[in-house]
Order: sequence, then structure tokens, then C-alpha cells
Amino acid sequence: MTVAADKLEAPAWWTFYSRGAVGFSLTKAQENAFKTDTTGFYSTLTKNSVANERGRIFRDNVVARTGSQPSRGAYFFGFDAEDSATRLFKPQVSASVAQGETDEGSDVVQTVTIKHGDYRLTSAMTVVDASQWAPHRYYGTRRLAHNFSNFVSNQLPGYDYGTKADFASRLVPTQAGATYPASRIPDLPYLSAATLAAQLYGDFDNGPGPARDGPYINKPDEGNLNNVVNGVPYLSESNQHTTADAVFFTPNRLIASPGVLGSLPTGVKSGKPWRTLQFRPQQGHPGGPTKLGGTNPPDHLLLEYFWMPVVEPYAISEPLSTAGKINLNYQILPFTNIRRASGLHALFASERITAVPTRDAPNYKVFPNSTDQNTFWTTAGGQRWHYNIDAEKTLAQFEQRFSAGQVFLSPSEICDVHLVPDRDVADYTQMAGFWADRRLTGDNSRERPYTNLYPRLTTRSNTYRVHYIAQIIRKARSSPVNIITTADTFESEYRGSAVVDRYLDPAQPDLPDFTTSTSTSAESLDNHYQFRVLEKRKFGN
Repeated sequence: MTVAADKLEAPAWWTFYSRGAVGFSLTKAQENAFKTDTTGFYSTLTKNSVANERGRIFRDNVVARTGSQPSRGAYFFGFDAEDSATRLFKPQVSASVAQGETDEGSDVVQTVTIKHGDYRLTSAMTVVDASQWAPHRYYGTRRLAHNFSNFVSNQLPGYDYGTKADFASRLVPTQAGATYPASRIPDLPYLSAATLAAQLYGDFDNGPGPARDGPYINKPDEGNLNNVVNGVPYLSESNQHTTADAVFFTPNRLIASPGVLGSLPTGVKSGKPWRTLQFRPQQGHPGGPTKLGGTNPPDHLLLEYFWMPVVEPYAISEPLSTAGKINLNYQILPFTNIRRASGLHALFASERITAVPTRDAPNYKVFPNSTDQNTFWTTAGGQRWHYNIDAEKTLAQFEQRFSAGQVFLSPSEICDVHLVPDRDVADYTQMAGFWADRRLTGDNSRERPYTNLYPRLTTRSNTYRVHYIAQIIRKARSSPVNIITTADTFESEYRGSAVVDRYLDPAQPDLPDFTTSTSTSAESLDNHYQFRVLEKRKFGN
């Protein structure tokens, strides 16, 4: 029978060696059931079968090993290399892996990988050509040459854990005694190009809860349905999620601001992996401002293309209004003796800085006791991964800017300001060293405070309280017209204040439609703002 090539269907699954996906050591009855079952999807080989005879083909999430022995039917069969930093799968009776592969059998798994390890870059390409790929470093030299894994990294035999000499080549360089646990090794190939690129700027994301770190695009907070009594949210039962409801709902929880775009790759066209939008201060990052060794314009100015309303505790903002936002330019001119930074103090008090020391690599993704998901690490145990913001030490950078006669022109410039923690540093000049000791902190974690702060900031306030004194003066004939002298008399005076609102009426007929205009003229919305008096108050009689 001849079958047209375009009618062929791709296989739904495939297997390797018979000891692998299909399972082995089946009874005759099980083999017959396997061959004849057409309606129950091999229902006779389900959880009622012997545990180590179940594999993926039976739709069971069976553990991949029992002790140091691979489970029969668990994806594929084989052993961890003898020089591997972690050895979970070992031959049952053979003295060596080579002998075990001969006597006990082993699948052959040869893979290629994205050579730089940044899947974000590859996913953004319309064409993924051969230049993106490289053979696994053990391709052709070992039977199992792969980095296959799932939520954790210690489920499949032959996984490349690296040797002890490879600890410094992981996503964050570590050392023996203070490296990632075997179940939480980030997915990064041990290739020099991947190591150099990934470690250059630290543009990786921390996975939510116990999920491994890697090249993510800033997963939004979808909430966590914790089924463990007294468990830790997002860590206990981390795979349990719930949709927004009255418990989890807050208006800006999923998307606090356009700052969530900070994990998007910027090297797609240039072919430079592990480089994302820069919404935090970091010396030498190409997405930062020139004063930090970057290039103009800095990435954070892209935030100006988006506008987030203030909706908590209620819908404060009107269209194109900054009402409810706090002005970064808190210095009042010419009354520089008046300091109105209390709003920024309140804003900083609501945020926390996440900073994970590199030495805590063995701890920060796992529970202290693997059998107890009710107790996570605490500061009493020496782990401190969250800090308050020291407002005064942070505002010292504002004062320095104001003293130099400069102001903030865009609220996104908060991304150029170091948020100084309330301990472990004396002032903002020590922040480079602070982060150098805490390289496990992903790009998304470092930028999260800026993401939360940005939509609540402005550099151009809409509402002003104006204090004024109005006087009627009767001029003496002998007094010059343009000068007040002692010969002049004051007849009356009015003292008071008024709240003036600068607003834009979207319904005004002469307002241009900037979404369709292709004009390159200097026309701007500033020409269409109006003013209104919201309140007047008289002082005295």
C-alpha cells in the first residue's frame, strides 16, 4: 500500500530501549494486555501494577528511582556518570557504569542544545537556524548525553549535574559546600559561551517559590492555593494555583506596571543572549544610562510609553492625570529650607528588597527539613533574604541631584536610584558590593521594587495648593509709580490659599488625536492643559 507523504501523522510518542519508556520484566498476562488493549489505554498497567514497572506511557508520575536504582519504565534507563557531582542512578550489581551498561543495559540518548541556554532569545526568533544549536558536551562519548529534566533536575538518569570543577560554570558561580542542591540546578549547558553570557549581567529570573532559576520572562503573580496545613504560600504545594477571587484579588497584582517587561530579551536582533531590559541601577549594563556605563537612551525610558492609573485604595486617577502620585522632585524652589519628602518615606515603607546571598545556594529553594513543609528558613537560622528600604540613605541620592541643580525629568528615573537596605550597608556607595555578594538574586527580584514604585510616582504634579497675600495700596503723589515707599498706604489685605488643579479634558474639541497623527511638529499635550480652582480658603478675618 502506498501512502502519500503529506498524509503521514507524527508519532504521538516514541520509546528508546525496551527497559525505558515501555517498561520491562512484565508478566505474560501484562504483555498480552499491552498488545490487545484498544479502549482502556493500557488500563491493566496502572497503579495496581508493581510500582517499578510503571512509566510515563501509563500516565503515572512514578518516581524515577527507588533508592539508587532506576524505576523500570521511567522515561528511559541508564546511570549517572562516575565523575558526576551528584550520583542518584547507579548500576545494581556492576562495579562501574561501563560494566553496568553492558550487563544491565542502558538507553542511548544523544542531544543537541541551545548553545547559549537563553531560550527567550531563541523563542523570539522567526527562524531558528543551525547557529543556535550545539551538541551536548558528552555527545558521542557517553550513552546518556542530555539535560532533560522537569520541575526538578534530579529525576532522570544521566542528567548532566556537572563535576565539582563545573560549579563555577553554573548560572551563578558557586563552590563546593555552597552550591545548588541536586534538585534545583538551573537549566544551563556547561558550554563556555553559555557560562560567560549568563554570568555577565545576571539577567536571569528567579523561579516562583521552589521553581528553578532560569531564562523566564517574569511570570505574573497568579496566587497560590496552599493545601498543606500551616504551609508556606508559594513554596508548599507550589504547583497548586488558583484564579483571582476575593482573597487573592488586588487591582495591580498581576501587572503592577510596565516594569514587568524587564525580563524581555533585548539581544534578539544582535544575537546577544542573557541581556534583558534594564530597570534597575547596575554599573556597566548596556541598558543603563551613560553615567552608569550604559548607552543613551536608557531602557527605562520605554516605561514612558505606558501609563498606570492609581486605583488603590480607590480609583484616584482621572485620564491623563497624576493625581494620587508622589512627586520625585520634592524640593520646593525657592524655599529649599522646606523638605517635603514624607510622601517618599511612606512609599518606600511599603516595599521590600529581595537579596539572596550567593552562599545560600543550597538553601533558598528547599525546606530546611524536606519532610516538613510547614517551616521555612527564618532570620533566626541566619538567613536574611528580605530587607526594608532605608528611606534616608536612599534619599541621599535625591539630595545629591538637587544640590547639583538637577531634577527628575521622568518618573522612570527611579530606576537609576539605588534602593538602600536598612542593614548591611552604610550608604548607597556600597550597593555594588552588596549585590556582588548576592548574585542569586534574579533580575526580576531586583527589579520588582522598581516595578511597584514606578506607577505611584510622577515628576509633574497636577494639583497645587497656592498660598497668597493680596493687598490694596494707595499710592502717594510723591511716590514713584513702580516703587512702594513709606509714603504709600495699605488700605486692605486678603490672605488665603487655593487648590489649583492642572487637568486635561479629553472631550475638548481641538484636542489632537495623537494615536493617528504622523506629524513631526512640536505639538504636545502641554498646550491643551487647563486649570481649575478646586478649593479656596481665607486666613483670618
